[in-house]
Amino acid sequence: MAKSVENAKARAVWFGIVDLMIVLLVIGFICSLFLIRGNRTAYGEETDERLVFSVTIQQPYTAELFFREGGGAPIPLRNEENGTVFGNLISGEDGVFYVECVLSAVKESEDKSGVWMLGDKVLMNGTSLAVETELAIFSVTLNSVPAKLLKGTAGSLHP
Repeated sequence: MAKSVENAKARAVWFGIVDLMIVLLVIGFICSLFLIRGNRTAYGEETDERLVFSVTIQQPYTAELFFREGGGAPIPLRNEENGTVFGNLISGEDGVFYVECVLSAVKESEDKSGVWMLGDKVLMNGTSLAVETELAIFSVTLNSVPAKLLKGTAGSLHP
């Protein structure tokens, strides 16, 4: 009788260990779905990498209007020609404005590396882009060469 009780306890311990392993595998699977971030390029999702460049905003848009429109938060910019959102206007530390452009909205030049195009416009120093936000239609002039950076690191560029 004592032997059957010992066998039952041993079996219960093994079932407990197996159940614990199954629970840990399920938790690991759930964490891999929701918590682990990587380049999400499958199925049309965007990556965290952006094309960032500093800009000068032109009238009628001003820094005051920027802060009134978004309270300092990034403001989505639409291309005036086709109305699609291509990036965000961000205010830097020294009053410099930056554009974080989604990589899917631009294409790299086939002729030269490091040259980017937004529609038919080549993104270089001095290029003017016609853009619109919720409150205004205006243009921005590029002050720096676009660089690939992670989202949210626009302040690390110097004009």
